[in-house]
Amino acid sequence: MANRPTGVDEAIKFVWNQPDTVLQSSEKQSLSAILAKETDVVARRYFLALLPEQWVGTLKELLAPTGSSHLLEEATRKATIGAVEIILKKQKLTITSIKDVGVRLMESSDTDSAFFEERLAGYDDAAANLFLQSTMGQQVQQQWAAASKKKDLQACLNTIVPLLLSRCHGENRKYWDTSGSGLRGTELRIDCTVSDGPCCPAHVVTYAEAKFTLISATDQAEAVGQLWQRVEQLSRDQDMRDTWTVATISKNHVQFWYLKRSQHACKCTPLVSFSLSTTSPGFQMWHRWLASTSQALGYLPPELPSPISFGNEQRMHVTAKVCDNSSKLESSSMLHGKVMVFLGKLSDNSPAVAKLPATHALLKQEENNISQISKWPELTGSVVILRGVGQTKSFSRPILILQPVGRLIPYCIEHEALLTLITQFTCIVEQLSIRGYLHGDLSYYNLLQHVDSEGRHHDDQGMRALLVDMQTLMPLREAAQADFTTGTPLFMGLNVIRKQGHCVSTELETLMYVLIFTLSGGILPWRHLDSDDHNLSSVKCGVMTSSSEFFRRVLTYVPKKCWDVLDRLRKLFFTPDYSTDVTCAKFTAELHL
Repeated sequence: MANRPTGVDEAIKFVWNQPDTVLQSSEKQSLSAILAKETDVVARRYFLALLPEQWVGTLKELLAPTGSSHLLEEATRKATIGAVEIILKKQKLTITSIKDVGVRLMESSDTDSAFFEERLAGYDDAAANLFLQSTMGQQVQQQWAAASKKKDLQACLNTIVPLLLSRCHGENRKYWDTSGSGLRGTELRIDCTVSDGPCCPAHVVTYAEAKFTLISATDQAEAVGQLWQRVEQLSRDQDMRDTWTVATISKNHVQFWYLKRSQHACKCTPLVSFSLSTTSPGFQMWHRWLASTSQALGYLPPELPSPISFGNEQRMHVTAKVCDNSSKLESSSMLHGKVMVFLGKLSDNSPAVAKLPATHALLKQEENNISQISKWPELTGSVVILRGVGQTKSFSRPILILQPVGRLIPYCIEHEALLTLITQFTCIVEQLSIRGYLHGDLSYYNLLQHVDSEGRHHDDQGMRALLVDMQTLMPLREAAQADFTTGTPLFMGLNVIRKQGHCVSTELETLMYVLIFTLSGGILPWRHLDSDDHNLSSVKCGVMTSSSEFFRRVLTYVPKKCWDVLDRLRKLFFTPDYSTDVTCAKFTAELHL
C-alpha cells in the first residue's frame, strides 16, 4: 500500500502524482490550492481511508460547491481532531512550526506595559469620536458586533485602519491591503505601511494578525508566530531596521508586541480588552498605535550627508536615505563595500538620487557606462542619466547625481499593471542587446517605477519602467564567455549561477523571477541561499522543472489569476529542458497570451 500522506506538502505531492485520467490538471490545481490554505490537520482528514483509491474520492469532496463547509460541523471536527491525535502520537509529528516560533517568543519576552506607554502617541479623543460617529464608523461597529468568525474581523480591520490613518497622518501614510499576495494563499492581510519616499521599500509600521479569540496560549502563540513570519520576510527589504511594533487582535482583546530581528529581549503588553468604543482601553491603544510615528514604532531615520555640490555651482539637498547595502544576499558587486543611495532635491527643486558606489573604481565604471547609454536615444527616459559627479563633506569619495527618480514596484500592484511594466523592461533588454550590451543585474531593486518631476509616481495606467544601477553593464560578447557571477543571487538565471555565461535569455529569466517575487509579496523558495551556496542551482532547478513543486512552492503564494502566465513562463525556460535561447519576442508573447 502507498505511504499515507502526513501533511499538506505530502498531500499536494500526492495530488500532482496522480495520472491525468484520475485527476485532470485543473482539478490538481484547485485541490492543491485548497489544501495549501488549510492546516496539516485538515489535509490529513482526507487520508484516513485505508485504500489510496479512496483518498482521491475524499479529496474530490473538496471540489464540491459545499466541499469545505462540512469541515466546520462539530461532529466532523471532533472526529478529525481525534484521528489526527492518533497519527501525531504514532509518528511524533508537530502540526505547525508557526506556533512553535510563537511559543518561543512568548517564553523569551517580557510583559512591559510601561515600555509601550512611553512610545505610543497620545490618545486623540476628538479624532476617535469623529471616526466612530461617522456613517462608516457606525457601519463598522455593527459589522464588528455581528462578526462570527476571524475573516469578519479582518474585513472590519481592513476598513478601519486606512480611515484612521488618513485622519491621523493625512496623505503621508499609505495603507496597502495585500489580499491574495502573502505568506499563504488568499487570506486577508491587515498590512499598514509607510511610504518614506518614491524609490524605497515601504517601511512597515503596523502588522496585525486577527484571531477570533486570544484567550488560550495556543491562539496567542500562533498569532505572534504568524506576525514574526511576516516580519522576518519583510526584514530583508529593510536593512536599516531592527525592530517592529505589531499587534494581535481578537473580537474582545488586543495585544501589542515589540519584536527584534534577533528574537531576543522582545516585549509585549498583557491582553487588553477591546471593543469599538472610545472608552475601550484596547481601542485607545490601537488608535494611539496608528497615530504613532514610524520612528516611535521601530524605524530609525539614518544620518544624512551635508548638501552635495556638483557642476556649475549646483547643489543637491538630501532628504532621505533609501539604501545602505552590505548584505551578502544582494548584488555581488556590492560585496566590495557598502553602496549608499540618497534621495533629495536639486537647486531647481526637481527630485534626484545621489549614489555612493562601493569603490572609486566602481564609480568610474558606472559613470562611463551611463555616459555611453545617454547617447542612445531609444533608451531616453527608460534608464537613469548622470547629472554630475558631486562632493560632500560627509564622504571623502565623489558621489553620483542621477535622474530621473524611481520607486520600487509595490507588492500590491495590479497584476495587469505589473505585466505592463515587465513588458517595458523586456523592451529595454532588447534595446540594450541590439546595441550589443546586457545589464547584468536585473533585480527587483533595480527595476523601478518612474517618478515624475514633482516626485509623484505614475498611476497604474500611466506607469513607466526605469532601469537603474549601470555599473554591471557588459558587452554581450564578453558576457557570453563570463565564468563569473554578477547580479543578485535571488534573481540570477540558472546558467549565471553555474558560471556558464550571461545572455539575453538569462536576462529574461531574471525578469521572470522578479515577476514572481513581486506577485508573491517577496517570496522565492531559494531566498535564503546566496550565489556561493552549491544548493542554489539545484533548488532553483528542482522547483522550476517540476509542475507540482512549482505549484506548491511558488503558485501557492500568488493570486490565482496569475497562475497561467507564470506557468507559461516557467515552461518557456524549463520544459522539456532548461533553455537559454528564449527571445524577447517569445517572452513578451507568453506575458500577454
